Amino acid sequence: MPALMAQIGDQAVASGAGVKGAYVQLIAATPRAYYGILVKLRCAAFANDFDFFVDIAVGAGGAEQVIAANVHLKYHMIAAPASTFENGSIVYVPVFIPDGSRVSARAQSPAVNPVQVTVEGAY
Repeated sequence: MPALMAQIGDQAVASGAGVKGAYVQLIAATPRAYYGILVKLRCAAFANDFDFFVDIAVGAGGAEQVIAANVHLKYHMIAAPASTFENGSIVYVPVFIPDGSRVSARAQSPAVNPVQVTVEGAY
């Protein structure tokens, strides 16, 4: 069982309204192999709750291969503080990422919303 975690990437990802947005690179090449990932959602305060579906992929730009599809992350509206993990989900996905992999993410929600996606790897 992996015991240590390291951040793979933390980037703003534009979600598409009912469709997946474009991939955003989280890291060009992972420094080690990972044996699971935590996918975290953080976003500015919205007036409503939102369900986000995030794909995590590996591979070159334009040739990404999804390794974690439709990771369901829930945004729950709270008064304050905005833009913290208190209003977003954290999901563990047991997936292998080889050393030297380019990792990217894309998102979908009911409306076009900017969202911050953070991925941490277990090693």
